[in-house]
Amino acid sequence: KIMKKLIKKFKKLFLIVLCVLVALCIFQWYEQSQDRCSITKTTFTENSLPKQFNGFTIGYLSDLNLSEKNDLTRLNSIIQDLNAKNLDMILFGGDIFNESSFENNYGKFAVLGDKDQNDSSTCSNILTEAGFEVLHNEVRNIYYKEDIIQLIGLENTGDCSGLINETNEKSYKISLIHQP
Repeated sequence: KIMKKLIKKFKKLFLIVLCVLVALCIFQWYEQSQDRCSITKTTFTENSLPKQFNGFTIGYLSDLNLSEKNDLTRLNSIIQDLNAKNLDMILFGGDIFNESSFENNYGKFAVLGDKDQNDSSTCSNILTEAGFEVLHNEVRNIYYKEDIIQLIGLENTGDCSGLINETNEKSYKISLIHQP
């Protein structure tokens, strides 16, 4: 009878310890996944792969889950690490943002920079997925408390003369441009 009680207490203690260990492992995984990235090198051998691809290197990243300013430092570190590898191709598997990247009431707007122009389609798609409207030499009216200001999004030239005319020349304007 005493032995059965000891075994029963041991089982309960064992289950409690096991639950605590599992909880600690999950917590550790969550904390590390938010701040760290792991780089693993794997060699893939496949007979049906064309021989010309022997030595072809692919970088894969996913689940960046960007949500705060510190994440940009982490992203920059990841970019530097991948660039140092001199990879032939890079694949991104999704989840660039953690839920919503920015909360706002009157829209999210962006313009492309000079470096973004090299791959404007990809950069525009990333910004669009994040909920931004990318302005390409365009004017957007921002309505607030029965009044309007105009947001002018310019690409590289800084010339907004074609966007200002008789109907909007007296409106207050904010120009958004990336001019290196």
